[in-house]
Amino acid sequence: MFSAIPKEITSDGIGYLMLLENETDNPAIKIYSNPDENGLAKTISLPLQESGDDYYEIADGVKEKVVITGKFYDRFTDYGIMDSVAKMDSTIMVIWGYKDFHLIPFTDADSMPAYYGSNLTSNKFYEFEKYGTKYPLEYFALDSLGYLCLYHFFGYAVETDMSGVSWTKDLEYSKDQGYQEKECYLASFRYQDIDKSFYPTNELIASQNIFDDDTDWEYVVFDMGFLKKTGPAYKYSDEKYRREIIVRPYYKGMKIMNDKGKELAYIGIPDKEDEHTMYINILFISLINGTLYIQTEEDVMKGSFEDNNYDWIIYSGLYAIDPITTQVMAIKRTPSRMEVNPTVMEQGERLNILVSEPGNSELITISTMSGQAIKTASVQDGNASVETGSIPKGIYNVTLHGIDSPAENRRIIIK
Repeated sequence: MFSAIPKEITSDGIGYLMLLENETDNPAIKIYSNPDENGLAKTISLPLQESGDDYYEIADGVKEKVVITGKFYDRFTDYGIMDSVAKMDSTIMVIWGYKDFHLIPFTDADSMPAYYGSNLTSNKFYEFEKYGTKYPLEYFALDSLGYLCLYHFFGYAVETDMSGVSWTKDLEYSKDQGYQEKECYLASFRYQDIDKSFYPTNELIASQNIFDDDTDWEYVVFDMGFLKKTGPAYKYSDEKYRREIIVRPYYKGMKIMNDKGKELAYIGIPDKEDEHTMYINILFISLINGTLYIQTEEDVMKGSFEDNNYDWIIYSGLYAIDPITTQVMAIKRTPSRMEVNPTVMEQGERLNILVSEPGNSELITISTMSGQAIKTASVQDGNASVETGSIPKGIYNVTLHGIDSPAENRRIIIK
């Protein structure tokens, strides 16, 4: 759907309409002076990166090794009736009759001389080392009335040798599972010019004079890395094996780009070896005293994705940019002190806020997406709560602010 670009952030002082086309192989932002074909003023092609989708790999010629797990036979004396009388291999000759059921071995050297159903008292069993896995796992012998009287079983396991196996992406199968090779990681944001008291109400994806003062259009895309782990391999035909590659994209940084594809500035997201930013929500881009600030909320995975052993940390990020040189001047990124629960709630539920290391005179403010404050609560001993019965359904900002501590923000949904 169309969204508005206010005239205050365009170089010609004219408001525009903006449409994101992100469901194609060639994603683009389209800028319109009016919502018809003749009103298209600009098309901005967006860069693509590797997809963050899980995909599948395939390997041919995987060798199997048979491991003996045991061999034995047993004789049943309770004569229980069997619905399914046998599992057969095509190399075994079967004589089937209404009253009789026998396994008759072949007579050549590769046959199975282990036992036969015509002699139900036989104590012979399958010679695994000699005859391998070419014969069935289970044999049943019935008496003339169709009752089970002798049951033989041998067992084995199969190990696969994956050393030296070459895996390739199974694109046909992966695409059947919804995989796409490329994706655009475009950022949306809210803008506020504190110096001019300008607070547009809608989220933006492009502007002309937020990041610089020329006539080019600018936008923000995320620079992604990828955590991967390999699922178990499984056989699906002959010597062919398939395995799933589980992918989780993480955020390495933010790129400010113009409509010519030039990178104007790069904001790196600090990462440690065991910490990866798995989600970034750009809450605000704010112009304050001539400096541009990007305020983020970041979900960080701490631990090992490969071993499935990790915890989650929420960081609050503040990145400062000189809008003239587009140089990143300062970065402040700290673990969040505010925990909000629940984040999705029914109207009338109590919203609870827990604040670690509370400062002086800190307040919680519930505000609409346009910035209108509708509820406040003071933080007492690190806790605050808000009744939501009088708050209409919708999306709201929950802001923690105080005299001697930076503001933090979360979003909640009341449904």
